[in-house]
Amino acid sequence: MLEISHSNFARRFHVICWYRPPTACIDYAAFEELEKILKRLETDEKEIILIDDTNCDFKNNKNVNSKKLKSIYSEYQLKQLIKSYTRVAITTTELGEQKVSKTLIDHFSSTNPKYIIEADAIEIGMVGHYLICGSQKINAR
Repeated sequence: MLEISHSNFARRFHVICWYRPPTACIDYAAFEELEKILKRLETDEKEIILIDDTNCDFKNNKNVNSKKLKSIYSEYQLKQLIKSYTRVAITTTELGEQKVSKTLIDHFSSTNPKYIIEADAIEIGMVGHYLICGSQKINAR
């Protein structure tokens, strides 16, 4: 977690980078840790920007982990701004057929999205995950 504060900035805000490793079942401990951080920052009333690789596919509404993360986002008024897939994997089956897997498991969210100019996922080559990036209006009040 990082608090951005400078005399030339119109306002202060927090940036959180969070990683949750892939698991076969729901990982309550990881979600609880994120909630502890968000609860502590909630009283501060500063914008929160959360950049995460949670291995929770936001395009999969049936996944338990994705549902849990979405409920946390909702509770703390975080809006997920990445709309495109962030991980595209091509695998070959034993029969030689190629399967393509597309997921939105990397996120860029904000409690005040009106200050975000752009948030996107950029393909960077042979890496499995796309690069997550965003631009923010710093001097806006």
